[in-house]
Amino acid sequence: MKNFMQPSNGNQTMSSMEVAELTTKRHDHVIRDIRKIIDDLDAAGEDVSGFAESSRKDSYGRDSVAFELTYPATMILVSGYMVAIRSKIVNRWQDLEREAALTDYNIPKTLGDALRFAAEIEEQRIALVDKVNQDAPKVAFHDAVTSAANCHTLEQAAKVIGTGRNRLTRFLREIGAIMMSSTMPYQKYIDAGYFRVVETPWFDSREQKTRLSTKTLITGKGLDHIQRKIGITGTNFTVVQ
Repeated sequence: MKNFMQPSNGNQTMSSMEVAELTTKRHDHVIRDIRKIIDDLDAAGEDVSGFAESSRKDSYGRDSVAFELTYPATMILVSGYMVAIRSKIVNRWQDLEREAALTDYNIPKTLGDALRFAAEIEEQRIALVDKVNQDAPKVAFHDAVTSAANCHTLEQAAKVIGTGRNRLTRFLREIGAIMMSSTMPYQKYIDAGYFRVVETPWFDSREQKTRLSTKTLITGKGLDHIQRKIGITGTNFTVVQ
């Protein structure tokens, strides 16, 4: 693709413009996401050298701010995007890795050399996909939770109230806020702003596919509502489970 570049030092990068093209996102929104990540990493004392600011020509031939991202930086950026979008980025990096491998190795001259070369590339591809699938759920869940302002997990909400997670869960079922068979809130409570449901991907190693799981979060408004309900019902949560 036209936005891919390989600097003279041999380190491959992907332009933020190409990320925008692959993810069908506006480039300025991608730049916004990158700047926020840089601020967060810098505040945590983490290395931000994988995000190199540069300049590119836009579709009108004007100079436009862009970033050249290393592979780790690209994965950090897209880890919070939808699985289908992240898959496009992973597939593109696999193409770039194959292109780079062809420049790093001599062209195979025999069938045996060609087969060994193909096996090496396939091993690299499998290792790359496994790494992304293993890391993405943790990063995606962290991003989803931290982006949910003033939200609490059931465990955190239980500590605020002064009880245990199981007792709080039973109480939420008793007042009809969550389903009897799970911790999924009913839609009317989500619409009221009391709960948020975060979808997080996880890798099923048995079936070799990515699946989605859900996590229930209680908003600040929801926590206030629950505490009022506790007062109305006279429930005693003084004994912590």
